[in-house]
Amino acid sequence: DYASSNDDAIQPDPNQHEAQRARFVAFLAARVLSDEFVIRAFDRVDRRYYVKDEEDAYLQRPCRIENGANLSAPNVHGMVLERLSEHIMRPDARILEICCCSGYFCALVAAMNDSAQVFGVDDRASLIQRAQTAVNTD
Repeated sequence: DYASSNDDAIQPDPNQHEAQRARFVAFLAARVLSDEFVIRAFDRVDRRYYVKDEEDAYLQRPCRIENGANLSAPNVHGMVLERLSEHIMRPDARILEICCCSGYFCALVAAMNDSAQVFGVDDRASLIQRAQTAVNTD
């Protein structure tokens, strides 16, 4: 189930999407995450909609999106979300992500707090379109 020790993540299996996704979240919860709201966000947001190649969705490493843009490794997103959790969970939270790329981080923030206003901006129109498509599909 897990990649080599230098990759330290779950190997993709296209026939077992939901099982892979569950193992992906369990892996993060066991090794990286401790905040229940962050764990819930990773469970609610499916990373496969935000990466270029679906087989990369549950790997613990950065993934290419397009035109040189990358999606950070899930553990990086998790650590940042946990550091910002107190602010994200405020009832009046307003979050702005600069260079939102695929929209994954914005989606995770929104999944943590349904009442938060979450905004993502990017200077590349193709990435904004990609982010809107991913959020609407997820």
